[in-house]
Amino acid sequence: MPLKALTPNYANIKMPYISPAHRQTQQKITSVRIKDEIRYLYSKKQELNQQIYQLHLALTHTWDNTWLYIYNTNEKKIGI
Repeated sequence: MPLKALTPNYANIKMPYISPAHRQTQQKITSVRIKDEIRYLYSKKQELNQQIYQLHLALTHTWDNTWLYIYNTNEKKIGI
């Protein structure tokens, strides 16, 4: 399978051909764009996980002993 088929369309950045290093630069631009996207999505995921954790702690403090029952019931319904 060619590498181009694995590259998302948003990562393809076209540079004008002005030097022999154009092809190598073109390949680096695509890989850098993909790496940046992965870093961004990872940081976004970490932020969401932090928010979920804070919410979980807040609910634990609010519901005290009842929270464990609520949490286990939700896990059974979801199938975790």
